[in-house]
Formats: sequence, structure tokens, C-alpha cells
Amino acid sequence: MKLKVFKYISIAFTASAFFILWGCTKKEYMPPEVGEKIPYNDTVYAKFDDVLETSPYTLFYQAWTRSNMEQRLSSGENANRTFTFLVPGNEAFTAAGWDAGRIANALPPALDTLLMRYVLQQDISPEDLSNRSSSQIISSFLSFPGVRYSDGNLYFLKAALALDGGTLVLNGKKTGAAQSLATDRGHIWPIQDTLAFIPRSAWEVLKTDGRFSLYTRIIEYTDSVYNDIFYKANGYRPETADSRYFVAKTYYRNTPRQQGMALYRTDYDDDLHMENLNTWFIPTDEAFHKAGFHTLQDLVTFNEQRGIPDTVRFSYIRGHGETGNDWQDAFYAINGFFATDSILDYHSFWGMRNGTSTYWASGEAPSIFYRSNGYPYWQGRNSLIIFSNDFVNLLRPDLNIASYYYQWTYSLSLKDTYKHDAPLVASSAGKVQVPGLEVNEVTISGPDMYTLNGVIHVVDNLFQPSIIP
Repeated sequence: MKLKVFKYISIAFTASAFFILWGCTKKEYMPPEVGEKIPYNDTVYAKFDDVLETSPYTLFYQAWTRSNMEQRLSSGENANRTFTFLVPGNEAFTAAGWDAGRIANALPPALDTLLMRYVLQQDISPEDLSNRSSSQIISSFLSFPGVRYSDGNLYFLKAALALDGGTLVLNGKKTGAAQSLATDRGHIWPIQDTLAFIPRSAWEVLKTDGRFSLYTRIIEYTDSVYNDIFYKANGYRPETADSRYFVAKTYYRNTPRQQGMALYRTDYDDDLHMENLNTWFIPTDEAFHKAGFHTLQDLVTFNEQRGIPDTVRFSYIRGHGETGNDWQDAFYAINGFFATDSILDYHSFWGMRNGTSTYWASGEAPSIFYRSNGYPYWQGRNSLIIFSNDFVNLLRPDLNIASYYYQWTYSLSLKDTYKHDAPLVASSAGKVQVPGLEVNEVTISGPDMYTLNGVIHVVDNLFQPSIIP
């Protein structure tokens, strides 16, 4: 009986700690120390299960006890690890459609899917966040079967955690007081809202949101015209070119994929693939209207008045080891871009068509692209998941976007390596600039849109270069 009473007293203590955390303390008289000081570690971890059971987060606890999460976190390589637990309140769970009745009737796999986004694969303490100038990006346990990165690694949904004074910021949104409790399984962070994300690619989101119809339609139109120009000159489409036309194949233009907005399939498996996570600043139809573009035809006319891409006869020779040369069959390559590319490139491709890059070896600043379709051999584009709370600290001229190389010959030793830094900088809270443009500042309007492969920021204006080729 005494043991049972003691257990309830212990649970009550951890529950009180969860609410009060570290409350007020007062100094008491202590006698002078006598003898050698004994090392002492005063870190006391509450039991994770006890904290949840006695907390006000009853819906989360109900879902947890009915799920398989405990088994998942106690087996295999997870057995001796600690994690971060984001725990939404009852109001947030209910608003998201998960009330007590639905949880009681849900099968464990469905509850696993619900909860895995709230369990992060790394234990994050308040000290970890307070020592950072930008959000900490951590993978959750929520994966999407059949979705992988381009390198073959399995995709896991990520969360971005930061502190803003005494407030916790989750994926760019303030979500209550930054109060956590260390437990034997890791830190628990209560949050006011559920973790919101859109389980679709950025391109799918833009295509189905009527605010972005001019943006998506001009992208699809210019891609189609570009590929048709190649077809009319060569009699075949660039994406269908065989091995004799290994350079010609690179002239296939698919902007949503090449700018990281769309998922794609490969010839190697049946999975969907994505590039690294990315961030885009997408203009609404209203932003186009402000710039004088009210219809798709307005944008088409804008391009035609400034000239559309043409073709040039192209032949290419590559070194084949040290024994000779291997010829690329001649074809008609595409020369140039569209005028709208010069505008939209700052919104969705970090200005890489318009800018220059730093040549690592000599400091020269050549044109970014060595072939006219504008997509170099990637050596690595950084994962760029930037929520609005991180603009000031991350959108700076020294933010490296990508590195790549010019492959002059078949030998990997004969190549030049370059890097591209961000032209976008945060001018103030909620505003982003590209210095040197005629219209160089846009304002973020609305909340961050967190999609499967990155963050969409909705902007109210178009970046406009002073000179549009």
C-alpha cells in the first residue's frame, strides 16, 4: 500500500513539474562545507509515460496509448535513443478532427501516422535552440512510402524549431510558450497548434490554387514552346534523344522539376523522387496585374516582343580517357531564354539564370550556365528550407545556394567548379529584396505554405530587372 501511495505521489510531482517547470527558488542558509567536495549531478528526468498520463493533453495521450508508437521507439536502433516530442493541446487536436471518439475508433496504424510527425528523431533541449540564430531542422518519423530524395534516401517530414524570446516557433509559426520538460525518453514541448503541412508537391499546390494561375500557365507555356523549338529543328524531342545525343538530352526543359517544385519518376524504380528541399517566393495573379500583366496573352506578347529562343548548330567532342575522342553527333541546340524567365527566375530559382557565380579556383565571375538551357551539372544544391522567421538571419549575400561544375571533357579531372550565392536578402520583417533591380522588393502576404518538398512564400509583387534581355 505504501508503494502504491508513493507511486501516485511521484506521478503528481512530475505532473506539477510539467506545469510549473522550474518555479521560484529562495536562498537558504547552508553550513560551511567540510571535507572534500563530492561530485553531484542534479539532473532528474521524469518518466515520459507518467508525464503524459497526468498532463492536460489527454487526446494526445489517448492516441499514444492506442498506437504502436511505444513499440516503434523501444525496438531496434531506437531502443537507447532519446527524441523530441511535440505535444498539441486538446483544442488543437479537436480542431484538426481528432476528438476522443475518432481516436477511440481509429486503428493503431492510423494513429501511428498521426503521431509520427510529432516525434522528431533528435532530442532538442532549450539550450540547443537558444544557441542558434536560425531554426533547427529535424526529421520526424513520418515518412511517405514510395517517396525518396534524388540520392535514393527515404523522405521524412522535417520540422523547424526556433525560439523567439520566450515563445516556441514551429515551421515559421509561433505556437505558445517555450516550455519543455526533460524526460527519460527526451524533451516534451507542448504546442498550441497541430503541425500543419500540405502532403503534396509544391507544383501540385500551385496548380490547384487559383491565386497562382498566371504563374503556372506561363511556366507551362514557355516549357512547351522551348521544347517545340528543339523538336522543329531536330525532328525529335530532347527527352527522347538516344545515347548518340547525350548533350542534346540536356536541353529538355521541365521547369517544375528542374526548379525542385515537382516530384518525378526515374527509370530505376517505381518511386517518386524529389531534389533537396527548396524555398520559393511565388507571385499571385494580383502581383502580375500590378506589373501590367492581366492575361496569359499579355505575358506571351511580352516574350515575343523581346524575342524568343532560337537554335544554333552544335557539335561537341569529349575526351575518352587517354586513348582517343568520342564524338557527340551534331544537332541544333537552343540559344537563349524567354523574357519572363528573367523575371520569374528570382522568384523560384534564386536568380541563377540571371546572375553570376564565384569561380572557386580563380575568383572569376563567369555566366552561371555553360549551356543555353540553363541547367548545369549539379555537384550539390543545398537543402534550402527557409521559413519566414529565419529571413533576417538566413537571407544574406553569403547564403550558398548550389555548387556545380563545367564538364569540359570525359575525364573528371578536367572540370571547373563554381558556386552560386543568394541574390535575395531580407530587407526587414516580411520583406525580401534583390538589390540592383528596378523593382527590387516584395512583401510576403499570408502564412508560410509548407509542402512536401519545400516552403512556398506568397508575394505581392514581381521582381523586375532594369534590363530584360
